[in-house]
Amino acid sequence: MMAKTYSITLRIKVSCTEEDLEIKTAFENGVLTQDLQSTVDELMVTLVAFIQKNWWFLESRYPEISQGFEEALTFFFAKDEEGDWAVKSSVSEPETLAATLLGMTKLFFTGDPALDEFL
Repeated sequence: MMAKTYSITLRIKVSCTEEDLEIKTAFENGVLTQDLQSTVDELMVTLVAFIQKNWWFLESRYPEISQGFEEALTFFFAKDEEGDWAVKSSVSEPETLAATLLGMTKLFFTGDPALDEFL
């Protein structure tokens, strides 16, 4: 029997003024399991914190975002043989903001303690 796969697109929209960042997150999908919903909610909060704390770095690396940006990251979740959640995602172009954000999500999903340095 093939495991059920959940596809989630996480949308991030950042508006920027001289004094403030406005960060909105949302995800698109049908029905999620309760534990997956909880994980996605936590990821959205973590992404906001990551962007807020690292804005100057992100802006210096990607000058085109100085007035804000919109990104969409798609994740595919399925249970592995042990019953744990496995997640897959990719970007088409390395060295982009999407790739940097995806790298942060990898730290999140793997529970890497290095993530704490960015939050």
